[in-house]
Amino acid sequence: LKLMSRSLSENAQNQYQACTGDLKEAARRNVAFFNVALKLLGEPASVPDYVSEAVTAELSMIDEHAGFNNSPIFIYTEDYSQYVPRGHYTRSEVLKKYFKAMMWYGRMSFLLKGSSSPGPVGEALISVEDARIQTLQASLITLSLDSLQSEGQSIADIWNRIYGVTAFFVGLADDLTPYEYKEAIQKILGVPVNVATLADPANLFELKKELASLRSPQIFGGTGNAMVPPNATAEDLDKILDKTKGMRLMGQRFIPDSYMFQSAGTEMVKLQ
Repeated sequence: LKLMSRSLSENAQNQYQACTGDLKEAARRNVAFFNVALKLLGEPASVPDYVSEAVTAELSMIDEHAGFNNSPIFIYTEDYSQYVPRGHYTRSEVLKKYFKAMMWYGRMSFLLKGSSSPGPVGEALISVEDARIQTLQASLITLSLDSLQSEGQSIADIWNRIYGVTAFFVGLADDLTPYEYKEAIQKILGVPVNVATLADPANLFELKKELASLRSPQIFGGTGNAMVPPNATAEDLDKILDKTKGMRLMGQRFIPDSYMFQSAGTEMVKLQ
């Protein structure tokens, strides 16, 4: 996990230096994203000045278990109380750090949907512009995973190893994964992918349209503190889940227990 995080962080910094416009901003936010993970893992990373404020703020809220607060990097609201290590992850400092980093990679989502009036009760959790940037972020990470090597290892292979082992124990990702983003990107832009063409408005529109046609999450994990009314119907829940559609690096896992309890809640509303 440390090796993967270091490699992706360094690559994001290189992309920040090389890119312009929206791609540069997407790379900047990715630098912040991976530096938060590195700090959670206890790595002695030197945080670049252009993301230090955001990284410090994220780490402070994680350390304080600050409850619901707006994420400086992802804009929408995150539940920072989720980063308290629990179960067997409390048995050592290594496991505590691993828990926090994997929680960060598993909760923070690069959202597809944007709105002119974003917020927990709006049509989307973030603005149209931020949805554009976050889709570019996910695309840059996807392409980086597929191309990077470090210490004689493929970064994609490392991701597969981590994901495969965790999926064996707790299930497959409920969210879209880098694999699905890779297939969509190659379908729209061809192979090999010219990164610069990602930011073209027409290409990005086609990419988002392709990604929007893929599966939506089935479990609401609290992203953005989207309002789930007490009398929510199954249709209401679907609308909220659409707001949270996007890529997570490690993904919230589809656990049958969670799905059944969530579904039972909306079915009870129908019966009443």
